[in-house]
Amino acid sequence: MADDLLDRLEPGVQRFYLMASLAMPLASTVLCDLIGIPRPEQGHVMALATQLNASQMGASLEDLERTDQQLKAFLSALIDKRRVEPRQEGLSALVAAEEGGERAQ
Repeated sequence: MADDLLDRLEPGVQRFYLMASLAMPLASTVLCDLIGIPRPEQGHVMALATQLNASQMGASLEDLERTDQQLKAFLSALIDKRRVEPRQEGLSALVAAEEGGERAQ
């Protein structure tokens, strides 16, 4: 994963912002993978999460609510999909535990 992120840097670049170019995208990708967010949709989810975070710094309440609803709608649809097509990832495990009457403590 780290190699892929480094490969995305402009050819010949000697300096870059480590946090913005490598650390944050790497951490976000790992978390999305653990949760079970499909790779093609991870950029969208990360953008929504960034908007929610940035909205705390001056965006309107309407923008915050709209972004929150978009993220909830995405996750609800993914949960519904995992109920039908479980996989080996965190979200499927949580769905299975919830359906089995178990709750994580």
